[in-house]
Amino acid sequence: MNMSVTVAFGFLVVPGSAKFQMSAAQFLVFFTIFGVVLFVASPLAGRLMVAYGVRRVVLISGVIMTASLVLAAFAPNGIVLLISAVPFGIGMAGSTLLAGSTTVTGWFPGRRRGTMLGVAAMGTSLGSIFWGLLYPPVITVGGFTGGMLLSAVIVFACAVIGAGLLLRNPPAVVNEPGVDAPDRRRLMTGYWGVLILMVIAALFFAFEAAYSNVQAAIYASFGFDPALAGLLLSYYAIWALIAKPVLGFIHDKLGVVPLFVVFGVLYLAGLPLLAIVGGTGPVAFFLVLPIAALSLSAPTVLLPLIIVRSVGQERFPVIYGAVYGAFSLGIGLMLPLWGLFFDRTGSYTGAMVLAGGLGLVGLLVVIAGFLVGRRKLQAVASDAVPSPAA
Repeated sequence: MNMSVTVAFGFLVVPGSAKFQMSAAQFLVFFTIFGVVLFVASPLAGRLMVAYGVRRVVLISGVIMTASLVLAAFAPNGIVLLISAVPFGIGMAGSTLLAGSTTVTGWFPGRRRGTMLGVAAMGTSLGSIFWGLLYPPVITVGGFTGGMLLSAVIVFACAVIGAGLLLRNPPAVVNEPGVDAPDRRRLMTGYWGVLILMVIAALFFAFEAAYSNVQAAIYASFGFDPALAGLLLSYYAIWALIAKPVLGFIHDKLGVVPLFVVFGVLYLAGLPLLAIVGGTGPVAFFLVLPIAALSLSAPTVLLPLIIVRSVGQERFPVIYGAVYGAFSLGIGLMLPLWGLFFDRTGSYTGAMVLAGGLGLVGLLVVIAGFLVGRRKLQAVASDAVPSPAA
């Protein structure tokens, strides 16, 4: 749920742009800065989780993230707002998707891993359901400042209080006293190709994923009032809530090939179809948004499941930290492009069509990374089997 506050930021584009006298593209530079910082901080957060445990990293990161949102809420100008994106990115690196995926894959190493990861990922969608109903009236009364302060309260409750009371370090992610730094580096030998391919895939997925962050603004561009936009955001979140455990279940029961096929169909029938029929009215959104919600689950379900099967649990925090950082950097780079589409054309439909195509390319790159990683794991397993005595 902590991560879902970025989805609610779509409600802040219009009041934030007005307050700081920025265009949509200029305001969304906040996400570019935040994404660059997240790209740098996420691999470091993964290493810190291995060294000190997930719980400590989440608690400290949650405090940093909360403070950054308070700073943004009371920013006197656009420069201070953009500066606040730096600690926001640092805090998010250690308190959202990386922490959750590392915890779940560590506690559930067996065949239930996909389902449990999907259930945990439901938190993002569950938060979006509430925020879609909560943010519009808060922003109506308190404006941009009220919306940012609400985000700070949510982050503090989820990351600081939640982690302090509920989070326990998984047994599979520990700092083993007998493993020194060179041994950890040797663990990466032969897996750099997987890392590079997954990073490239994450950048392709990021353009489509940016839809979640600006969907409130997209609904407004189709002429929907704030109440209907909030309803659509919550409706989308409900389907995303359902999608994550369903996709995890497909992975657990049917394997990765059916999962790849499902995502291939979804990328063609999600946002591109919505761009084509969305102009007919809100009914089209209610019909097509469930498909889009499924395809937009790739970062939280597809990537961690495929990466952990490609590199093993011991390498997962570091490699997924880098991939998650690249994904976040991609969102930061792509969001202004969504704003630029609107500034130039008065519509987001072109960006929605492009998002589906890039998602399909990203899926092909993930498949390539999975094949490379599996071959390496199988080679390592073969080498570990002692040869029979001559």
